[in-house]
Amino acid sequence: MSSGASDGPDTSSGAAPRSGADVAVDIDWDAVAGRPPPRLDMQRLTKHFAGRRALVTGAAGSLGWPLAAFLADLPLAELAILDAHEPSLFSLRRALGERAMGAASVRYVLADIRRPARVESLMKVLRPHVIFHLAACKHVPWAEDDPVEFVATNVLGTHHLVQAAFQQQVERIVYPSTDKAIAPPSLYGATKHLAEGMLRAAASAGGPSATICRFVNVLGSRGAASETFVQLIRENRALSITDPRMRRYWISPQHALVLLLHAPLLAAPLLTVVPDVEDELTPVDIAARIWQQLRPGEDGPPLSSAGARPGERLSEPLLRRDEHLAPSEAAGLRQVSSQPGTEAGTSVPFVEWERRCARLSSDLDRVPADELRATVFSWLDEDTIGASSGRA
Repeated sequence: MSSGASDGPDTSSGAAPRSGADVAVDIDWDAVAGRPPPRLDMQRLTKHFAGRRALVTGAAGSLGWPLAAFLADLPLAELAILDAHEPSLFSLRRALGERAMGAASVRYVLADIRRPARVESLMKVLRPHVIFHLAACKHVPWAEDDPVEFVATNVLGTHHLVQAAFQQQVERIVYPSTDKAIAPPSLYGATKHLAEGMLRAAASAGGPSATICRFVNVLGSRGAASETFVQLIRENRALSITDPRMRRYWISPQHALVLLLHAPLLAAPLLTVVPDVEDELTPVDIAARIWQQLRPGEDGPPLSSAGARPGERLSEPLLRRDEHLAPSEAAGLRQVSSQPGTEAGTSVPFVEWERRCARLSSDLDRVPADELRATVFSWLDEDTIGASSGRA
């Protein structure tokens, strides 16, 4: 979740709106990523969303804020902006309320997806055609220490949403997943893996079409290492790197916005896409590029190494071993292809996911964290296939 004010989307320059007063607001993240961002296809987006109803969950977060701001400028019949954090949602409402919008109606909804009855009643009222389901807990080490809220939000919250969307015949759910969900060693990655499986099972059973956006590291997002680097440099402090050997794919906030918006333009009922990333970079590379913007001409930055944290690995795969990349007609992304029936989660029917989530809901606050973690990981075994770097 994020707080602060947004300056709204700038579609002429292709710049993503920011989620308010943050330490990194003046950083050129496209330069840090090392490539210009893909441009939004305004003609196709306007045509695709005209007259439709859209819902964004987690709308006041790092990704949700610019997405909601952009969608508000499209000729939607209605845009529902949902978040559980009142101050952040208020800030977003105030920012968007200060300018004209293209959507015929914008509704702000203070709600928690972990409450199934609330989700069900909202879905009956809102009746969205498309849902961008961004509400999630995301910090890997935190999930290792305390998995309860991650399971409650990322697994059960997603189940509540998918179940209600199924009942109301929602057309499509766009879900930002993560490369950490591939053969996941972390609890966070495991929760996202299960959420993917749930979405695929629902789509296979005649429910909402599922568009899964497999995200990599988004520069400048709240709580990310890149934002921390900016803050430490501004405070004249040494930069703490978990492990200088780590390699990650990185995209700018604008590229992340393009990925979310262009993915639903592809009409397949069950689809996984990834950003069209190039080379992996280390945290040291990213820190050096940020340093060059904030301290041009100066030696540095001073670095210290803290070591990898629980749940982290030296590199994050882009693909499973049974997957390959295919070109896409939409800018900024590539489609992920695999053998029919091998997609993670398709071996488990949706009715089984309902049984599993009923068990999780019962266990959540009464079993030890280790037992909860073991249950989550036991459900990965039947459909987890090893990882591939995604390189040709």
